[in-house]
Amino acid sequence: MEKEAAMVEFVRLLNKCCKLFAPYITSHKIEREEQERKRKEEEEKRRREEEEQEQRRQEEERQHREEEQRLRREEEQRRQIEEERLRVEQQKQQIMAALNAQTAVQFQQYAAQQYPGNVEQQQVLIRQLQEQHYQQYMQQLYQVQLAQQQAVLQKRQEEAIVSSAEPGLSTVRPIAMDSPTVNGQPGAHTESVDRESEAEPAEELTENGPIDVAPVIAAPSMWTRPQIKDFKEKIRQDADSVITVGRGEVVTVRVPTHQEGTYLFWEFATDHYDIGFGVYFEWTDSANTAVSVHVSESSDDEEDES
Repeated sequence: MEKEAAMVEFVRLLNKCCKLFAPYITSHKIEREEQERKRKEEEEKRRREEEEQEQRRQEEERQHREEEQRLRREEEQRRQIEEERLRVEQQKQQIMAALNAQTAVQFQQYAAQQYPGNVEQQQVLIRQLQEQHYQQYMQQLYQVQLAQQQAVLQKRQEEAIVSSAEPGLSTVRPIAMDSPTVNGQPGAHTESVDRESEAEPAEELTENGPIDVAPVIAAPSMWTRPQIKDFKEKIRQDADSVITVGRGEVVTVRVPTHQEGTYLFWEFATDHYDIGFGVYFEWTDSANTAVSVHVSESSDDEEDES
């Protein structure tokens, strides 16, 4: 017979003669399958462990990079903060140097009056005064910047309102508010402005086109009442708080200060923004503590009257 057929017949004969041959083959097969299964499990386990190790390595690298980036950011922030602190300190020293140069004599005289003969106490007081002066200056500077920002915002709002007006209006005529009165008598300057307004209409045209409109003045900043109109209405209710400045008049308001005082606030408003204003400081001792108002005529007015 053929080789393959002989092998099959031999297995059949062996299985018939030996009863333990079939269980042996079955157990051997199961054992080989179990070994193969364990081998696959071991390979899968090693593969998972390798993947986990690779993931841990990548996670550690990522954390290491993030930590380095965080440290670099913190170092950069510390450097920027230190630079900003140095810049602010340098700017403060420059401002204080300029302010101290202006007030050195006054503070020295004041300190000498407070602590005569005690140089150490005088220096301490001068440093305190210089620091207070610097703080006051920075506060005023902040208020000025805030007022400028508010003025710019208000100007933009006014421009937006003007741009959204009717297209038929070619010129804009500013409306002047009535001048405040003292004891019921209107100011002379108000009457002259009204007459000039009636004589020269804002819509009058020249040969080259419409006449130029006066430049827009930035809105003032008030702290008692934000709106200048409300402030004026409140002031008009008190006759003692209103004064009319006629043409050519010079009104001097002298406000004595207290020796221990550190602030001087004033607030005023005009109707037509055509009154010159200045602040003068007199380094003199005055026994009078009352606010005085003095009205005088200018030299130009006296020449016109003569």
